[in-house]
Amino acid sequence: MLYSGISIALVAIAILTVFICLRLLFRKSWFLVWLKGTMTFVALLFAVFLCFLALDMYRYKAYQQETTIATLSMQKLGEQLYRVKVAAPPDGEYSFDVSGDLWQLDARLVSWSGPFSALGMQPGYRLERISGRYYSLEQENDGARTVFAIAPSDFGFDFWAWLNSHEGVPWVDAKYGSATYLPMRDGAIFTVSIGNDGLIARPVNTPAVEAVEMWQ
Repeated sequence: MLYSGISIALVAIAILTVFICLRLLFRKSWFLVWLKGTMTFVALLFAVFLCFLALDMYRYKAYQQETTIATLSMQKLGEQLYRVKVAAPPDGEYSFDVSGDLWQLDARLVSWSGPFSALGMQPGYRLERISGRYYSLEQENDGARTVFAIAPSDFGFDFWAWLNSHEGVPWVDAKYGSATYLPMRDGAIFTVSIGNDGLIARPVNTPAVEAVEMWQ
């Protein structure tokens, strides 16, 4: 709800900016017409940027430490091929056919400090991708690799990527969170939560526990 509210607020600011721009643009005064036109154009570009930013931030969810962000269930389809279902409320469920022996889930994490933290801004996350990996180094180098994007940024502006390329932005930090590679097995169920150092994957049923114990 926090990041949805931020997105709605950004869209509201954009609409207000456009309204003010139009009022200024159509006022009947020839004096400073060029200056008003330039300022209006810049303000309209700013409003468009806010809309793209709102669309991108809408996909982020607030979290607290140890928040479970996804549950993965696995069904074996063939040799080294599994259908992995990722349940990620409130977004719904995703399904991927992952090749390999191991799986890994990645997410984008955003944290706030300073005045943003004082205003109640909670850290946010967005699921990024799921990938497969082989036990064998030879297969890992030569075999078919599967990497699936879960929530790509396709609205023209990538807030997280922009933060990553501008490390000096104050009071906000963007980092990558990855769960440790864990084995896939028919019928296995895992949960993924967010810890201090990134994502934590845990087996929650017998097939998953047995797969982890055999792998370790």
